[in-house]
This record gives sequence, structure tokens and C-alpha cells, in this order.
Amino acid sequence: MNRNPYAPPAAALADVGDLSPASVHVDQLAREDFGGFWMRVLAYLIDGVILYFPQTFAAEWSIPLIVGDATLSPLQMVAWETAIAIVFDGAYFVAFWSSPWQASIGKRICGQVVTSENLTRLSVGRALGRYLASILSSLVIVGVLTIPFSSRRRALHDMMAKTLVVKRRAIERAIAESRGALPGSEPQ
Repeated sequence: MNRNPYAPPAAALADVGDLSPASVHVDQLAREDFGGFWMRVLAYLIDGVILYFPQTFAAEWSIPLIVGDATLSPLQMVAWETAIAIVFDGAYFVAFWSSPWQASIGKRICGQVVTSENLTRLSVGRALGRYLASILSSLVIVGVLTIPFSSRRRALHDMMAKTLVVKRRAIERAIAESRGALPGSEPQ
């Protein structure tokens, strides 16, 4: 095997998408293994930056197509931009949460995954339910303030959709422990 001596060491990471309820149980995870408030805020800000440009482009170019030469009132403009944001955000989050990544780009950068309560990948329906619940949760500001105070650091929308935000490394560690190997050790 011709290997570059300056290359970083390769580590076999567990595929979070291959989790089964039998391999890892949520009770194996400590409170610190769940996504904390500030990391979730950072992930959402990253996703917001990613979504800003396509949403702005869609809003700017779709309004003349829809209304022609007429002008929209400020309220109509806000309603249209909100509708576009809901569609773009919904498609983005549902697609990523239900993908093998189990995380939006922001959550992936922050090392978190979104799972069901039994640590399996979300279905498209469950991901859509979580997204719709997050809209309701954001309308009631208290929805996200439950994160620091709940035992599994769950927001109101996580409770409604029966989902968890877990640190990816914690799941990988739990998988390794359930297989009888320690993270970073060579397979026998």
C-alpha cells in the first residue's frame, strides 16, 4: 500500500445511519452527549447564512413574475417572503434531517445529528413533523428555552416530534462500546 507519510491517520468512524435500536440505547448517553443550546444556536446561524442567498434570490425574482407591474404593500411583501422562507427552510431541513447525514449542514459542522428517540434516522414524515413543530416552537419563545433545563436537552419541537439532537461522537462512542471496542482502538 503506497501511503503518504504526511497524511493524517485514518480512523474508522461508525456510520450513524446504520444505528439500530438494538445496538445503542438512549440510556447509554449522558446529559452532556445531547446537543446543547449554544451549539444548536450556532448550527442554526450557519444554516441561516446558507439559506439567505437562495431565499433572497427567489423572493426578488418571483415577485415581478407573480404581480407584474403592480406593487405589493409592505405587509404583502413580508407575507410573500415568509412563505418563500418556509418552503426553502422546510425543504432544506427535512431533506437533511432524513438523509444519511441526519443533520443539516450547520448541525453537521457542529458535530450533531438529529435522531428519533430510539436513535434511528428520521423518516421524511417525522422530519417534516419536526420542522412544523419547530415553527410552532419558535412562535412560543419558551419552546427553545427548554433546552438547557430538560434532561436530554430537548426543545419543545423535539418533544412534540419525539426527536433528539445528539453529539455525533457520543453515538460513535456508544456504538464502539456496544461492540466491545474502545474508540480509536484497532479492531481485533
